[in-house]
Amino acid sequence: MKIFPIIDLFREVGRVQIRQEGLYLAFSAEVWQDRPGFLRLYHCNLERTVRLGLFSLAEGKLQCHGRISLRSLGDWKNGVFSTENVTFLPLKEPLHGGSLPENAILVQKNGRQFAAVCRQNCLPEGIMPYFCFLTPMEIGGIPCLGFEIDEERKPVFSAVMQE
Repeated sequence: MKIFPIIDLFREVGRVQIRQEGLYLAFSAEVWQDRPGFLRLYHCNLERTVRLGLFSLAEGKLQCHGRISLRSLGDWKNGVFSTENVTFLPLKEPLHGGSLPENAILVQKNGRQFAAVCRQNCLPEGIMPYFCFLTPMEIGGIPCLGFEIDEERKPVFSAVMQE
């Protein structure tokens, strides 16, 4: 059984346990956040987002259990489990120039790839070399700063992400 974090764009909000059963993956997830409305479990990578299930209250915890075929899920090892319906991945490899901004994500929109950080009072130190490329954007309702990158993870000048 393997354990993976559940990422809510910029922070970890839970854990999911995965067990392969033949051509299927059985999963059992639990989240620590409590927010109004329905909460779903997704699997995201830069190509697509797959809806896995709906969390429900059981034993005082928000849990989600189920099974999905390996074919339906695709390349699940190179993705991330999330509570957001956004095609993103946490940034794990440095950008061109060797910088790896803390809590940065990669987002794909309209065939273009963006590196983004949550807009806060203080920007992470690793994003400062790209300061002149940063533009305001909104990802999953969260105000962010980001910039478009090419296949070599180099910044692309004057790109703005449109929702």
